Amino acid sequence: HGLKVRPMVLPDRFIDHASPARQYEWAGLNAPQIVATALAALGRSSERARG
Repeated sequence: HGLKVRPMVLPDRFIDHASPARQYEWAGLNAPQIVATALAALGRSSERARG
């Protein structure tokens, strides 16, 4: 059916002494990283998406 699933979750380890935004960045879960992951799953690059 062409369905692609890519789990995006926080790691099972504690990230100490960081703001939530920094923890999301380290886990690959900030907005630009989510967009890049979604585009990669669709077989598209971020450069083509902008054009």
